Amino acid sequence: MNRFCILFAVLMFGSTLARAEDLAWIVRAPAAGVKEGGIARIELVSVNAHQTSQPVDAPELLSGDLGEAGDKVKVELRRVGEPPKFTPPGGFGLVQYDMVIPPGAKVGESVLRLRSPIEASAVLKILPGASEIPTTKISATTTIAVVAPEPLAPEPATRVPTTSQSGLVEYVKNKLSPHERMYFIDGNMSPSAKFQISFKYQIFNQQSDLAAEHPWVNGFYGAYTQTSFWDISKDSAPFFDSTYRPEIFWSVQDLRMPNFPGLARFDFQTGLQHESNGKSGDDSRTVNSFYVQPIFTLGDKDALFLTVAPKAYVYLGSLADNPDITDYRGYFDLKFIFGQADGLQAAITGRIGDDWDKGSVQLDLSYPLRKIIFDSLDIYLHAQLFNGYGESLLRYDEQQGTTFRVGLSLVR
Repeated sequence: MNRFCILFAVLMFGSTLARAEDLAWIVRAPAAGVKEGGIARIELVSVNAHQTSQPVDAPELLSGDLGEAGDKVKVELRRVGEPPKFTPPGGFGLVQYDMVIPPGAKVGESVLRLRSPIEASAVLKILPGASEIPTTKISATTTIAVVAPEPLAPEPATRVPTTSQSGLVEYVKNKLSPHERMYFIDGNMSPSAKFQISFKYQIFNQQSDLAAEHPWVNGFYGAYTQTSFWDISKDSAPFFDSTYRPEIFWSVQDLRMPNFPGLARFDFQTGLQHESNGKSGDDSRTVNSFYVQPIFTLGDKDALFLTVAPKAYVYLGSLADNPDITDYRGYFDLKFIFGQADGLQAAITGRIGDDWDKGSVQLDLSYPLRKIIFDSLDIYLHAQLFNGYGESLLRYDEQQGTTFRVGLSLVR
């Protein structure tokens, strides 16, 4: 279990995650604190780790509790503006609520707990509602006029100050989203551990005049994926190999295809991708390619579905570091994903070399841990089976038998 400590630390840092239907929610309270009687602007960020759009259930009013045990007070949150109707696959959405800090709320740090349909918690700092009235030294002959203080106006909605931390949160929330699978898995073969991180960044501002006149520019993304093999069972736990895959691509999602019965969704993606392992000399590997990938989803995208995603590519530039890689990788991948949107999913990815005698197949199985243990834990139990050539870019021309690893995934 020690091997998964790093993964748990990465998955659990920062904010509190909660579920509302098929979405996870990140709850953010104002970091600067809010005075008693003031208004706190609470931000709820919906996170969609699925491959289909998910509806946003954000009612106009939310209820909750502020404080602990004997200090607990009831609170009500009122939505600001209209929420997004859907959160895109692998994307984020923002819903804002205003909450009046009621009289009697305990000064200091208090826990805000929201109730269904968004069950979540966050720490909120409560500040004193008014400062003490300064005292004046007076003589026996002084006449004192007692003036009742004006009532305090409600505190304006408090936003997190623009610092490097809050700026990064806004950046991540609005522009950065998951791209391919993200997981940490481990097995009994060397190198035993394998992990992958993958993000994409939307290049053009959706609110710009350019995007308003030409909406298709919203489909341009920059992305980065890293797959690493880690020999954590050896002394000093060295990294065996890593593949770095930056790319620029254009995608269009959920195209309407009324003439294809049974087709629930059609997506399309094309782009330029670079792959390298960052090594030098005989261990250096470099591949540049241009690819086209249509993605077909059949069945009920919110229940049982089948996704078929063929990917065709051509190589660009020199293959001097790996001149015979096409013998093992070929020019075509085929991926199948079958299962339930909120249940067990199986993904099979296969490729075959241009001589049809070499290739590989990878099977990924994932299941939501929230259905086994905590219902607010949006992490997946993940198992992976690989057979064939080229699991790592360094050994693209070696067949190492069948490898099996199991662990956790954040995005599947």
